[in-house]
Amino acid sequence: ELAREKVMREVKALAKLDHPGIVRYFNAWLEAPPEKWQEKMDEIWLKDESTDWPLSSPSPMDAPSVKIR
Repeated sequence: ELAREKVMREVKALAKLDHPGIVRYFNAWLEAPPEKWQEKMDEIWLKDESTDWPLSSPSPMDAPSVKIR
């Protein structure tokens, strides 16, 4: 709830700005993902994490070097 209030205060403050270089806010709304969405996504992501992906990094010889003076 505290985060929501903070966001709404920020949107209201931005809506009051009137300058040619600033895009004004005329509408704002809060959205929430569908119920159980996060649990479903976590399940999918955890399944993907269990896949053996090859891990590699460039050797020091392949890494670019920069001289700083």
